[in-house]
Amino acid sequence: MLAALVTLSTGCVSDAIAVAFTNPPNGGRESVDPDRPTLEIYDAAGELHVPGPPEATLAYWVMEPAPAKVSLIPQSPEATATPPRNPGWRSADAKYREDQGFVRTQRGPADVNQPAVATVIVLHGWASKVRSSDTLWHLSATLADAGCRVILPDLRGHGDSTGEYVTSGYREVEDLSALLDHVQQIYGQADAPNTPIGVIGHSYGGGIAIQFAAHAPRVDRVIGLAPLADIRPAMLPGVRMFAQRFRPISWFFYLNWAIDQKAITEAQQKMEERTGADLAKNNALYRVQKVHVPVLILQGGQDDATPLAGAERLRDANPEAVELVVYPEAGHTSFLRDDFDDVEARLRTWVDGLTETSTADRSAQTKSVSRR
Repeated sequence: MLAALVTLSTGCVSDAIAVAFTNPPNGGRESVDPDRPTLEIYDAAGELHVPGPPEATLAYWVMEPAPAKVSLIPQSPEATATPPRNPGWRSADAKYREDQGFVRTQRGPADVNQPAVATVIVLHGWASKVRSSDTLWHLSATLADAGCRVILPDLRGHGDSTGEYVTSGYREVEDLSALLDHVQQIYGQADAPNTPIGVIGHSYGGGIAIQFAAHAPRVDRVIGLAPLADIRPAMLPGVRMFAQRFRPISWFFYLNWAIDQKAITEAQQKMEERTGADLAKNNALYRVQKVHVPVLILQGGQDDATPLAGAERLRDANPEAVELVVYPEAGHTSFLRDDFDDVEARLRTWVDGLTETSTADRSAQTKSVSRR
């Protein structure tokens, strides 16, 4: 009887874990709200139906090439007034950080006659959304200031997008291919032929960015910001941390003895059954070996969410393509704020590399990938 109870409890726990890692973090929207608020620093918003299974509708935002200014507004006892915004410019202020202040993102008027030097897709992290991801505002504005058209989608099951469940990249790379087709159809005539394409993602989105580069030969460069290398090693410590942190309300805590690697393995099998994804291949660590374009990883040395070890494994899996830059004292997102001067310089160098991508290089790359 005890053995039966243990088996039943383990099965219930693995079911719950599988659901937790595949259910939509936004709770499951039935449709995209056409009247959703749009920050004034974005130039346009749209939506796109993508096939499945399951089908979904992506909400996305656009930043056109336009001048931008990113400023740290310190808050201290000596500060008596907040600096005024640039007249006629649009702005958004990041969340206030104690003892630091906040980051203000300002954007000037977009020139509709200016062709984009590159198209860059920027992806948010797990359970995040474009409208509130302030760490991506100033990053994206910097890209737009460098002449890029920036596309910021809410991934399926996140933010304002719909989606019955998430697949950690399996369906998401197809979604991004459809989004890129859609964007190129809308804006392609206004840009130079063969405008280069880049993709940047943070955390969960960083892992998907790397997978997308392996999936889509037309991607020319990638940046992973503390990217998720492989979800599987993080599942057991992550679930146990959740159980401890939320023990007053988490029934996981009361069955903590049943949360072991066996339960995690069972949960992974159930995740695969639900999503159709092979988790052994459906991750950035496996896919990065098939990437033939430059991948820049920016990583905090004190990151508990996607630890440095994962970024090092990504680099070691494809050292010819992957460059790793570590900010030793930074956490999961803090380097995007505290080390932004260095991040900004690397972004602009990265855009320079994108714009140097030639038509011949892309054609040769596409033929090489198609032969594999």
